[in-house]
Amino acid sequence: MIAAKPGVAMPHHPPRHSSASDAGRSAIVTIRPSVLRLGVVARLAGAGLFVAGIWALIGWVLR
Repeated sequence: MIAAKPGVAMPHHPPRHSSASDAGRSAIVTIRPSVLRLGVVARLAGAGLFVAGIWALIGWVLR
C-alpha cells in the first residue's frame, strides 16, 4: 500500500478498464481516395512553393 503524503488526497476509485465493446472496435479509419489525392496534391504544391521560394531567395542574394 502506498502511503499518501499529508494533505494529498488519494483517489479512491481504481483505474478504469476499457470495456469489451471498446476492445472489439477497429482502429482503422477509412479515408476516401479523393481526400487522399487532395492531400497529395496539397503536399506537392507546398513542396513546389518551398523550392520556388528557395530559388527566389538564392536569386535575390546573388543579384
